[in-house]
Amino acid sequence: MLRNGMSSLYARRVALYDEIGRGYAAVRVEDPRLARPIWDALGDARTVVKVGAGAGSYEPRDREVTAVEPSAVMIAQRPAGAAPAVLASAERLPFPDDSFDAAMAIITLHHWNNVDAGLREMRRVARRRIVIVTFDPALEADLWIARDYIRDQVIQTFASLPLISRVLETFPEAQVRPLLIPNDCSDRMFATLWARPEAYLDPHVRAATSVWQRLPAGVETRAIDDLRQDLASESGTSATATSAQPPNTTPDCASSQPSSRSWLRASGAGLRSGVEAAGIEPASAIAPVRASTSVACALISPDGRFAGDLPAGQPS
Repeated sequence: MLRNGMSSLYARRVALYDEIGRGYAAVRVEDPRLARPIWDALGDARTVVKVGAGAGSYEPRDREVTAVEPSAVMIAQRPAGAAPAVLASAERLPFPDDSFDAAMAIITLHHWNNVDAGLREMRRVARRRIVIVTFDPALEADLWIARDYIRDQVIQTFASLPLISRVLETFPEAQVRPLLIPNDCSDRMFATLWARPEAYLDPHVRAATSVWQRLPAGVETRAIDDLRQDLASESGTSATATSAQPPNTTPDCASSQPSSRSWLRASGAGLRSGVEAAGIEPASAIAPVRASTSVACALISPDGRFAGDLPAGQPS
C-alpha cells in the first residue's frame, strides 16, 4: 500500500530521499541570507504550511508552521522544537480549503510526482499568499559542474526541474525575483557550490543532493575523477586543499565578479572552463541570470498583491 495515495513514481522518489536523506541535515544547513528574503515574502502571514518540508530548513520560527513531508527519514532529522510534521504528499494535502494564511515550497518541486496538482493544492489550502523557491532548469544545466563535467547527461539530469513558466501558468499573478547565492552559502546543494569546486569531491556533500543520485551508473565517478584531476593538474598538491576565494568578492553576493578561471589557477587549480560567476543583472519576471544567481524565487498571493521588492540574498 502506497502512503497517502502516492504513485509508484513518487514512492520511488521518496525512497531515494529515505536513502540519501541520511546525514542530509548536516550538509544542507539553512543559510540566513537565503532565509531572510523567503520569510519576508510571507508578508504578515501568521499560519504557514511548508510543503516538502524536509529536515526543517527555512521554516520561520516566529510563525505557526505546519510541515508536510513524505519521507520518514527526513522527518526524523527535524531538530527538537521544529514545527510539527505530517507524513503526506504535495498532491494530496490533508487539510481543508483555506486552512493557512500562506503556503511555501522551498527547493522541492522537482521531487513532486505531479507539479500542477501540487501547486493547485497549495492554492487550495492557502488563503492569502504562496511562496515558492525553485531552480531555473536552463541556468542549472549551464552551471560549469553540469556543463563541463556531467556533460552529455545534463538534459536528462535536469529534466525533472519544472520550468518557472509552468509555475506561472498556475499562478499568473506571480512575481518572480532572483534569490542570490553567496559564494560561501552554508546550504550546500548542487548550485550553491558554484565557487567551491573542491566541495563536490566530498561524497557526503554529494549524497545530500539528488542530482548526483539520478545520474546513470559511472557518470558521477567519471565527473568527479575529471574534476579532481583538473583541480590538481596545475598545483601538484592535494585536490582537497581549500581553494582561494575569488578576488573582489566578499562572502556575500557581490554585484560583480570576474571569471573564476584566473583565481582557480592562482590557487593552483585549473578547471576546463572555470566557474562562470556572472554579474547580477537587472531582470524582469523570469529573465535569466547566470551561475551566481541560479535560484529564482517565485512569490505570489492569490489576490495578486506582492509584499514589496525583496533584497534577495543580501546580508543581515
